[in-house]
Amino acid sequence: MPRSRGLLVDLDTSERAPQDCKTCKTRRVRCDRTTPSCRKCRGRRLECPGYPSGILLRWTNVVASKGRLKSPRSVQQSCKESTPSPTRQSSSPDDPVEDDNGATLQAPVSRFVPLEFDCPSRPTASPFDLSFSSYSALEGNTAHRLLHHYSTILSSKLPWIDSFDNPWRSIILPMAMNSPSVMFSVLSMAAEDLTSKLDHVSVPNNFSHDATTYRQKAIELLTCDMTRGMTHRDHSSANPETITMTLAAALILCNLEIRQTHSTTWHLHLRAAHAIIQYWETTSQSRNPMSATNVFLIQKFFSMKVFASMSTFEDTEDILTYGLKDQSNSVFLEFLRIMQDITHEQRHKPLRGSAETHREGHKCQQLQHKLSMARQTVLKCNEIVLADSATTKCDLENIVDMFYHAGLIYSHQALVLRCCSDALSKWRDEILSKFDLLNEVDRFCQNLVWPLFIAGTQACADEDGQRAIEANIRQTVTLSGHWNGLRVLDFLNELWRSGHPRGLDWIPLAKDWAKKGNGFIVI
Repeated sequence: MPRSRGLLVDLDTSERAPQDCKTCKTRRVRCDRTTPSCRKCRGRRLECPGYPSGILLRWTNVVASKGRLKSPRSVQQSCKESTPSPTRQSSSPDDPVEDDNGATLQAPVSRFVPLEFDCPSRPTASPFDLSFSSYSALEGNTAHRLLHHYSTILSSKLPWIDSFDNPWRSIILPMAMNSPSVMFSVLSMAAEDLTSKLDHVSVPNNFSHDATTYRQKAIELLTCDMTRGMTHRDHSSANPETITMTLAAALILCNLEIRQTHSTTWHLHLRAAHAIIQYWETTSQSRNPMSATNVFLIQKFFSMKVFASMSTFEDTEDILTYGLKDQSNSVFLEFLRIMQDITHEQRHKPLRGSAETHREGHKCQQLQHKLSMARQTVLKCNEIVLADSATTKCDLENIVDMFYHAGLIYSHQALVLRCCSDALSKWRDEILSKFDLLNEVDRFCQNLVWPLFIAGTQACADEDGQRAIEANIRQTVTLSGHWNGLRVLDFLNELWRSGHPRGLDWIPLAKDWAKKGNGFIVI
């Protein structure tokens, strides 16, 4: 598969996958590589697991021999240290390790070997190139399982659409090899996800403890990275790679907290990410063309900020837009731009006078035109992004329609446009009908909570609609692991009990929640 500079892998837009499916490999037969599943598996009624995407992970056993492995450096380094962590080259690859009691273990040691990625700081990928702290995080079987879970399962639920060049694999995993804060953030998020999945099926596990441990280490390292990397008097001497990795760690931790049901600390990580971006803007590097990595991170920050501003009522200051022209990794970027403009206008809008009422029709037409253009742009973009089955493309069209109608409802709610009051319930029903038409809810579940939430704000007098929306949100939450959706349901249930017939008062209610410290994010 062709490669590009940076860390993104170019998309293969042909009808064939770049590698054989796992079932055909196991059967030792030639795979036809058709997507989304091969014909040979379907013809023999075998389960086709699809094709590996992004970075391939391989676990190799290295037999232990003579010598002793030096103790790993504690991750709680002094924030005043500025020297890089020693590499794995300082010890033998075949040294034995010690267990928790200090006894020497002669059993084979499992090592992590990342394959098929381009790292800008090192031309080759080897376990000896990892920073010492990153490597030490991978020395246990638990860390191996967590990283494998992140690469194969969790990372597919983080982007708008999972694809061969999913940046949560092709960018974040290689970065974790060089940044302990990114590595521990990834491991913590994987542990939290496994905890929620195993708790849901009542299977005992200890991943909750691991998640807490890894998260604490990630926060400590992130604090040190920010202290060292953002205190240069001469901003031109700041290391751009360090800033990028620090931003990535902050966004991963924010994403981790957002996925929790009752977490309220996600906004702290989002503020940290904003501070890092503002600092980066003052350096000389900000005048250079943005790398694919920085474009991805800026877009991720933008999407989080847009969704947060709708329900938390924090400042709607202009969000950086210089990294938002490339839509390769942010499929719904056009919709987010419009939503941000609407939210900003709603926050700074004066009380409407009777003289302005006649302008509602014109404003409504403008908004419908913008949303319609965004819909066309997204669909056109996805024709390039997705080289997939007709079923998948049909699902994506239905989701785009859900966002289109949710955008119409939100714009009329936020700007108090009464010209289309009778159409609000129709737009709500369109969202629900498009959801019912989805063939692969599991594949797109991470995109569905916001339009379902907006539909829910218009179901105050519709008990059948309330039951359908609650069932749909619970389904998407279970599939995606975005358990913050349950908090969204708590809000909707309070709104439905309030008795407002059209749901136009959800914004004041959300503002009241925010004032009481119960702010939530719908994402």
